[in-house]
Amino acid sequence: KEPPKILSDLRELFQYRQRLVQDKVANTLRWKIKKENLEKSSVTGFVVRKNQEMIKHYEKQIKQVDDKIQELIKSDEKLLATYKILKSVKGIGPVNASCLIVFTENFAKYDYDPRKIACQCGIAPFGQESGTSVHVTPHVHYMANKTIKALLTQAALAAVRFNPLICRYYIRLLDAGKIHPVALNNVKNKLIHIMTAMVKNGTEFDENYESRRKTKTALNTESSTVSTNEKGIDTPAEQPTDAVSQLPENSNQDTPMHIDSPQESMATGHAHIPLKGSESCRPIEKSHIPI
Repeated sequence: KEPPKILSDLRELFQYRQRLVQDKVANTLRWKIKKENLEKSSVTGFVVRKNQEMIKHYEKQIKQVDDKIQELIKSDEKLLATYKILKSVKGIGPVNASCLIVFTENFAKYDYDPRKIACQCGIAPFGQESGTSVHVTPHVHYMANKTIKALLTQAALAAVRFNPLICRYYIRLLDAGKIHPVALNNVKNKLIHIMTAMVKNGTEFDENYESRRKTKTALNTESSTVSTNEKGIDTPAEQPTDAVSQLPENSNQDTPMHIDSPQESMATGHAHIPLKGSESCRPIEKSHIPI
């Protein structure tokens, strides 16, 4: 099935922008190395000036392409709605939002399935097991869309710094013994799950979503209890509040409580980020995140 014409135009513009960025970076690095080895002369100064003019020309073209991409997105209501939803996540900028819209065809290409999108981006780990002798540690595959993967890496680094929820999630992974690359890949996967759920439900990112959900659930439970009492339906007798009387006779230890680990919450495919009530986003050491 062919994508809509506006998505085809966006894809063409985005790919042209990527070529301009690559040419600009290559030209900058090439002459930065050569300038260190060349002796100062009138010819060297001329070449350096022309190189700087070329870099400015690339930057001007990139700006024009960005404006054209914004114009196309604003001309379509669905694309504009998706773009605003993606931009509401701290760490996702205009380039990442445009890239996801282009390569997922506004998330409809993969039926709003975050696992399929994660596989396309090359951030879904795969293992290999056979009998008792083959046990390959799960790792990402080299076959992936490198453009999306590179942009998601920058988005994950920004989200770890500026998004409190993602920051706390990343720190919990490090505390659990995960090394930085693995933790960062989990953050990228979590971002994909969050954004896909947001686009599917048509809601923007809300840092207080979990607390508001718990409050709403408590209010619904209370209102249902009140309505039951008003109808005259007998309610179960209240249980004794003594905590000791509720324990089994042979129990002399506290009952262990199961808390989902970051890996279990990632495997569920949900956009919910499990948080600890008293946990806060603490500063991240420079050794954790390379600059």
